[in-house]
Amino acid sequence: MVTRSGPSPDQAANVIKPQLTIMNEDYLNGEKITPADKKFIIAHLQDLGFIGSAENLTKPSVTNPFSGAVLDANPLEKCLVDFVQNLSDSNFRPDILEGYKLTQGDAVQKFDRARYLLMKINREMYMAILD
Repeated sequence: MVTRSGPSPDQAANVIKPQLTIMNEDYLNGEKITPADKKFIIAHLQDLGFIGSAENLTKPSVTNPFSGAVLDANPLEKCLVDFVQNLSDSNFRPDILEGYKLTQGDAVQKFDRARYLLMKINREMYMAILD
């Protein structure tokens, strides 16, 4: 089983969160980033400390556990891949949902938002790592 990257929820408050340029941009890699995309990133990745975690800043690569494909990633891409893989691998287990501040009712919607956001900003990574 793959475990999530980043600090525990208790440690998240102590993580220095870098300012993401995406929060000030309407486009990323030529694709429009919607207000809902930004809200998702802030609520479920940035504010919980995942984007600012040491692992996501120093090991910017993602792996397909089935094919072994490895790609370089920026911190946002790595967090999106980790989010999708962790929810999928854990079969939406309650403790994993809690770590991402999700409820059973909105987990699938947020899972899909993360997949589609990665597909929007980096189609090649989506195809090689998640598809």
